[in-house]
Amino acid sequence: MQDYGIKSILDIDTTGSSDLNWSRRTFPDFLVEDCFVGKEDELRTLVSLLVGGDNHRVISVWSMGGIGKTTIAKNAYNHRTVTSFFESFDVGLRYSKV
Repeated sequence: MQDYGIKSILDIDTTGSSDLNWSRRTFPDFLVEDCFVGKEDELRTLVSLLVGGDNHRVISVWSMGGIGKTTIAKNAYNHRTVTSFFESFDVGLRYSKV
């Protein structure tokens, strides 16, 4: 993994001496909740999984291509409930074509 500049999360120094920025990043402003139509139930489910009492280490969003998975994930990431729940929250995106 080191050949590509990728480090295991266990090897990262989080004490402040690292050059890694742990601050919360946001996606572009064009993802406004008022313009999000058609997947409100899925968004609500994802937000409740993120801030719910269960300890989920990984939450997968999967479906056929073009159905809106990335849009749902980006809206969940920027959702006011999620942003207020997490002081520092980063998204790891992993995808593959089937």
